[in-house]
Amino acid sequence: MVIDLVLIGLAMAFYPVALTIFILVLASRHGPRKGAGFIFGWLVALAVVAAVTILATGNKPPATGTAPSTGILVIKIVLGLVLLVIAERQRRRMGQPPSGKRNLGGKRASTRCQPSSPSDWGPSSNLRYS
Repeated sequence: MVIDLVLIGLAMAFYPVALTIFILVLASRHGPRKGAGFIFGWLVALAVVAAVTILATGNKPPATGTAPSTGILVIKIVLGLVLLVIAERQRRRMGQPPSGKRNLGGKRASTRCQPSSPSDWGPSSNLRYS
């Protein structure tokens, strides 16, 4: 049983999503410093999860073949329903324009990178006047 838990822990520790996030953090501005913070926070989170698990179980693993408690099943169902509600809200927003965020001048912030007038295009622009 202990070997199974160690293998599961190693699989979670080397999960590709965390590695991908770490690589993206390293590629950002001040990457090494942010990367060190990411790794530190990740390790702290793993330690907190381990400590909470040990405190909740009294460092005694559940007996083999036992069913999960009703409370755990209720938490899973509620979490699943919350995620479904979030997904439905995002699905409904997909075809709609973004919310009316405005900049300091009171004008709607542009979602595209385009010059506001021909004088902003500059000599290096490949846009043509019509």
